[in-house]
Amino acid sequence: MKNKHTEAQVRYSVLHGDSPRIRELLLTKNQVSLVRTVRLLGAITASILSDMEEISIQNASAKLKKLYNSGYLSRSEETAESGGIEFIYYINTEGGFLNENY
Repeated sequence: MKNKHTEAQVRYSVLHGDSPRIRELLLTKNQVSLVRTVRLLGAITASILSDMEEISIQNASAKLKKLYNSGYLSRSEETAESGGIEFIYYINTEGGFLNENY
């Protein structure tokens, strides 16, 4: 059972505290959904996410990059068919903060 008092304290601390890094690490519902999607698929590219969510590749890339920069995703790069670089994102298992129930 969740402790609503504690959740409220954490929210207040994050919103009014002096640590912007905490805010960067908290996920929105959409970000949680995206992390779960990556976990189910095993890996994802901006192109695949763009097709799935019917958004621009630039928007999909920004969403994935934000999760990468926050440490939730890892990535590797490959050469795309177009000759450019394409990042493949997958769950970052280092540090163990994303357990199997996430």
